[in-house]
Amino acid sequence: PKPRIFRLTSDEAVINRLGFNNEGHAAAEQRLAARKGRAGIVGVNIGANKDSTDRVGDYERGVARFAPYASYLTVNISSPNTPGLRNMQAR
Repeated sequence: PKPRIFRLTSDEAVINRLGFNNEGHAAAEQRLAARKGRAGIVGVNIGANKDSTDRVGDYERGVARFAPYASYLTVNISSPNTPGLRNMQAR
C-alpha cells in the first residue's frame, strides 16, 4: 500500500516497502563484468524472487554467478515481506 516509503518521526525511523526491484542476473553480471580491472570494493546482495519455487537454488546460483565479481556477498534471506522466507531459514 502507498506510501511505499515514509518516516516515523517520533520513532526516528523510516519504513521502506520498495522491495528489491531489479533487472535480473544477466543485466547485473554485464554491469559487473564491464567494470573489470577498476579499483574499488564491490558488494553484491543476493535475494530470491518473490514468486520463486526454488529459493535455495536461486541463492546457490546467485552466489556461484556473482562471487567472481564481488569483494563480498550478502545473501538476503530475512526479508519479512517475502512469503515463506522465514520457514526456509530453518532448512
